[in-house]
Amino acid sequence: MKLEELLPNSHRNTADIVVDLVIKKEELIPLLIKELQHKNNTLAMRTSRVLQLTYVKKPEIVQPYLSELLDILLKLEYQGTIRSLLYIFQTAWKSLNEDEFGYLFDYAFNKFEDVGKEPAVRIYALAILNNAATERLPEIKEEMKQLMEFHYSEGSPAIKACIRKGLKQLSK
Repeated sequence: MKLEELLPNSHRNTADIVVDLVIKKEELIPLLIKELQHKNNTLAMRTSRVLQLTYVKKPEIVQPYLSELLDILLKLEYQGTIRSLLYIFQTAWKSLNEDEFGYLFDYAFNKFEDVGKEPAVRIYALAILNNAATERLPEIKEEMKQLMEFHYSEGSPAIKACIRKGLKQLSK
């Protein structure tokens, strides 16, 4: 079956049906991952959303593909697809090896710093940075606070709310 047939639209219930199918037929995951790199931006975004929702429901079936997803994320241009993969890596970063974690951290840092990126991409990037600073790199907490304070004034209301939350998290 073709993904275009499985994901004819971007409705949430369509995505949920495909997520349930993926959970039953885990062999569909490589097909979804391959589609992330497709030239069809619309289908790539729908596919990334299905992967995101699958990760939320059953992270252990997406876990074996995290290295591959990271490699793809580092090359993506589409904001919607980037947003979905960053969502996954908010918690999945813990499973990455040191090198992969370094690539993700640098990527998240650059996405957060880029004020031209859509707020959701910057928010998920910030969540990765905050979680990493809190749990894996406590020695950079002060630098993270300074970075967030610097970007506070230029942020959208959503960015500002996440920065306030992040500052509280880093102050614990």
